[in-house]
Amino acid sequence: MNLRRLVCVAPILLLACGPGSHDEPEIDPPVDDSPLFRRVEQRLTAVNPEMIEVRRDLHRHPEVSGREARTEGVIATRLRALGLEVTAGVGGHGVVGVLTGGRPGRTVAIRADIDAIATNAPDPVDFRSETPGVRHICGHDIHATVALATAEGLSAVRADLPGRVVFIFQPAEENVTGARAVLATGVLERWNPGAIFAFHTAPLEVGTIGTKPGVLLAGRGTPEEIEAGRPGSAPGVTNDPALESRSRSVIRSVVGADNLIELTRVTPGFSEDFGHFQARIPGVMYYLGVSNTATGTEGMPHTPGYVADEGSILVGARVMSALVLSELQ
Repeated sequence: MNLRRLVCVAPILLLACGPGSHDEPEIDPPVDDSPLFRRVEQRLTAVNPEMIEVRRDLHRHPEVSGREARTEGVIATRLRALGLEVTAGVGGHGVVGVLTGGRPGRTVAIRADIDAIATNAPDPVDFRSETPGVRHICGHDIHATVALATAEGLSAVRADLPGRVVFIFQPAEENVTGARAVLATGVLERWNPGAIFAFHTAPLEVGTIGTKPGVLLAGRGTPEEIEAGRPGSAPGVTNDPALESRSRSVIRSVVGADNLIELTRVTPGFSEDFGHFQARIPGVMYYLGVSNTATGTEGMPHTPGYVADEGSILVGARVMSALVLSELQ
């Protein structure tokens, strides 16, 4: 995530929102009552300690845009171990893993970005970065781990899984070149997903999910600059209204009605290249809460003291798995 006016973001996220309304119809049956989802949850809970260690490994070895070779290897190795069809070197150091279920159904994609940021600010966590001048202070280590955990959970029910899940681990988000490079490889045309989901960490309380239809993050640059791929330009994030609307009841069934935060304003100062995917297929990006008031940590991206509560990994994987299962069915 690229951003400029940082100080405005936390107040906007925390004040310009409210608990989820109950106007949308509930899914039938609720996702948390689904035997398939319960089996996924069991696997997610079992592997959560391992996923935390994966996240810490990625955090210790951050790599900036265009240099994510080690990160690529870690992701590809884990996906191959799960039996996914894996392609590495996608759009640079990107990885695409495809999980094909044993039953017919739709195709749904998940996107996670994987690059880190150049910064000399001290790392406040015990598992601090071992790469001088580079840190994960935007949460891409969390994004990647949530997607890997989701692959673990859904792989556990592969025989009964309807359809196909395409996991896209995108490089070079921070310099806003990665999405275009990945798309140029024809990944969407090859697998033809009907929807794509993504998370971004945010200074919301851990356990909560932020959502908004329409524009979530404004574009940066003129339409001509964005189309031409001018460095630093990005289309922002515009959530598909229909997909976002029907996903709310799914999220509530997982985290509870009070933990779905409906944002009412466009977050200022931020931009993101996920919009390039959304320009091709319906997509929604959600905010994954990573702050923890009790421990005094705030997950404000791109700030020196950024710390993400690792409880967000299981929350994110449970929600993402539920969203995918709902769309596949």
